[in-house]
Amino acid sequence: MDTQTATELHKDWHPADVIAALRKRHTSLRQLALQNDYSHIQRVLTSPWLAAEQIVAKALGMKPEQIWPS
Repeated sequence: MDTQTATELHKDWHPADVIAALRKRHTSLRQLALQNDYSHIQRVLTSPWLAAEQIVAKALGMKPEQIWPS
């Protein structure tokens, strides 16, 4: 039985969850930034930033809207 509510299904991931998911894939926001010619991309955790969202989502094998539906 799925216990998630409709609100939870459309909620952005918590920043700590994004960081943890990247760590599980043996990478980090810092590494992704450097690989993509950015000095940093941490702002993606708190503000919309399409380019960085796409970088993070690709690293996680997902689409940006799965992580940041809002």
